[in-house]
Amino acid sequence: MGTLAAHIRDGLALLKEISGAAPDMTEIKRLIDAGADLEQTGDDIQKRTPLLVACSSSHCGDAIRPLLEAGANTEARNQNGAAALMMSVLLKDADAVALLIKHKACLDDTGFKGMTPLMWAANLGARDIVALLVKAGARTDIKSPNGKTAADYAIDNGKPHIANDIQTLGTQRRAAKAAFDAALAAGVPLEKDVAPLHMPALKRRAKGAGMNR
Repeated sequence: MGTLAAHIRDGLALLKEISGAAPDMTEIKRLIDAGADLEQTGDDIQKRTPLLVACSSSHCGDAIRPLLEAGANTEARNQNGAAALMMSVLLKDADAVALLIKHKACLDDTGFKGMTPLMWAANLGARDIVALLVKAGARTDIKSPNGKTAADYAIDNGKPHIANDIQTLGTQRRAAKAAFDAALAAGVPLEKDVAPLHMPALKRRAKGAGMNR
């Protein structure tokens, strides 16, 4: 069988294994190592890739890390416009969210119902995920089609403490950015192993700008 055919075949097998009721991680890793097509959607009715399936199912979360490390596309979407980060937020899986942030998933995507992952996290009352997203640089000022910010959704759902978290953490990030920028402008030497709080956000936005050109 040719290389391309094997690539597609293994991709379909990977998708099937991850979609199963009891995914075999040994087989999943074998298929990934064999060069399976990580973006295969096969006949999945929601047009999900293996990563999207893993991020939308509580029984195959262990597959997320090897998929990301193998280069799975974090911005692939299902038929409803949701990417992997959104699916993990909806599942309230903080570990998956942290992994996707580490692999530079788009934090401010509004492909699913015009709302960002932060809005959904606030709406669902997922305080730990809200903190992860804001600390990583998710914007707190974006408004949904209904004209609401993430903090508004938290308040609407009786979670004023989460709204306060969003404001406090957002303020801390802006202050850290201002201090870092001032230090750079003044020529102050910075420790190479200390990343400023706002740097992950700047890197992601630069990546997003490049993709949108």
